[in-house]
Amino acid sequence: MSSALTTSKVAAIYALEDTLKGMPQANLETRHHFAPGVYVRELRIPAGVCLTGAVHKTEHLNICLRGLLKVVSATADDRMVEAGDIFVSPPGTKRTAYVYEDTVWLTVHATDETDVAKLEQMLVHNDRRLLGVVHSDPVMVDRLDYERWESDAGINAEFLNELKQIPVTSSVVEGLEIRESGRHGMGVFATRDLKAGFSAPAVVRGDLYCWSRYCNHSTVPNAVMRDLSPVYTDLVLVRDVGAGEEVTVNYEQVINRRLER
Repeated sequence: MSSALTTSKVAAIYALEDTLKGMPQANLETRHHFAPGVYVRELRIPAGVCLTGAVHKTEHLNICLRGLLKVVSATADDRMVEAGDIFVSPPGTKRTAYVYEDTVWLTVHATDETDVAKLEQMLVHNDRRLLGVVHSDPVMVDRLDYERWESDAGINAEFLNELKQIPVTSSVVEGLEIRESGRHGMGVFATRDLKAGFSAPAVVRGDLYCWSRYCNHSTVPNAVMRDLSPVYTDLVLVRDVGAGEEVTVNYEQVINRRLER
């Protein structure tokens, strides 16, 4: 799908969303299910409802348990969805649907988080600045999402400058290197194919390591910062990474976990 068509469909979905806000609102039932490493959001939608969704930040699985509906997505072809259909949505997905039969819709996300409010922040957004770049330019999506996070978190230039003054400890980890990034400044890159679970020191007894300092933000990160003890944090890959690929984390998730400690 061309970026122009994507942009046009996003604009149409937002226009519909604005219209729907001025109409009587349906009472949709939402249920939340958790298992180790998995969050499932269940939405029950009565027949006759037209609805729009938020923009999804991450790739996720969709399952239609029951019902029949027509789904129009900004980043995919229009489709009829019925009970038993299972498909994957990419990052940047925003869609609208008209429901012909009472429907039960599941979205499945890989996360250990169980706080519903935090999950909403982690998984979706309604930032219209992404209009026109949704899914067509992942790096721009990540840049705009980072700017949104900065604004929401109240981070200013003075604070960022203080962070830059923190001494950084260099280390050598076979398979990783620091070099210029197309995302922002310097970045962490794989020099060979790396498997999920590969790790590098991020923070050790208060010392900030280069693998943490230069790891850039992504809405769909391939790594996380994992606390191994109160004084030791690792940068850990959550999926396989190919040679030359940049290693990224989600700053919002990292900071939220720090604030909880």
